Amino acid sequence: MAEDFLPLRAPEGLEAYVQGDLVQVLDTTQGRIAMRGWGPFRRPVVELEDGAVWLDFIGACRRRSPLRH
Repeated sequence: MAEDFLPLRAPEGLEAYVQGDLVQVLDTTQGRIAMRGWGPFRRPVVELEDGAVWLDFIGACRRRSPLRH
């Protein structure tokens, strides 16, 4: 695991990590990991109270060329 990833509280049985740059976004939006779906389709998802903060974060990120990942 890279040094810039930090452990994140997750539902029992899951290990989750967040990149250091996203810690403030998750704190500001009261982000959390929840389990959604039924039976074999159950999966972890990240939920945010305020999606606008996430969009601002993404908008401020450096754009990448579609040909260079």
